[in-house]
Amino acid sequence: MDSDENSGGLFFGHVDADEDFSGPPIPIAATAAATGAANGAATGGPSCGAAGVAKRQEVLLPEQATLIRESYARIEQDRKQHALIMYLTIFDICPEAKPLFSMVRDSKEPAPVNPRLEAHASLAFTMMCEAFSKWDDPDQVAKATPFFKALGGRHLNYGIDGEDFPIFRTGFMKALQRAFGEEWFGDLEGAWCAAFDILESMASSGMAEKGGKKVIPPAALEILEKQQQQL
Repeated sequence: MDSDENSGGLFFGHVDADEDFSGPPIPIAATAAATGAANGAATGGPSCGAAGVAKRQEVLLPEQATLIRESYARIEQDRKQHALIMYLTIFDICPEAKPLFSMVRDSKEPAPVNPRLEAHASLAFTMMCEAFSKWDDPDQVAKATPFFKALGGRHLNYGIDGEDFPIFRTGFMKALQRAFGEEWFGDLEGAWCAAFDILESMASSGMAEKGGKKVIPPAALEILEKQQQQL
């Protein structure tokens, strides 16, 4: 993969006009309880995006980027599996997220064996990991910022806002924790958390510039309303 070509494609990579990646990588937190569940599902190591954390880094420390590069190299071969675990964790925390993903909403196949979801998840996971590995370089962070801000703003139209980040963060971190086992806790977790903080800051800024108000797609809203009526 050409790193320059894809330096801004943190979730989607280099997207051509005819490619369909309509499902959002960050799911909806339909209720405060869902967001609370995500925050409560801490991985057990350093505080990751929790209240009271010291000011977030603008770039990674060199040793953090090295940890990310070296650790990702060890799990890259199985990235599809880890990516799917990330999304299944998201859906487990917040079932309301499923209708927001067209490849899940429009498919009769269960999420664990849905090839379109697998492809989407793998692309998102890979782009994040590859981007994070470069974020000790201020120039790489600066290159990524405009795209990721725009991506954040675009996600408002997918029914996503800043309150939904804890769920996606938890899914991502849980997938990594499962991949690395006991090695995860400590500096390794801290490095990945710091990288996610930078990503979240970019996307949140883009959402704020677009007004911060999310709009749930009609097809997803119809399903969510039916589910609510059945409760």
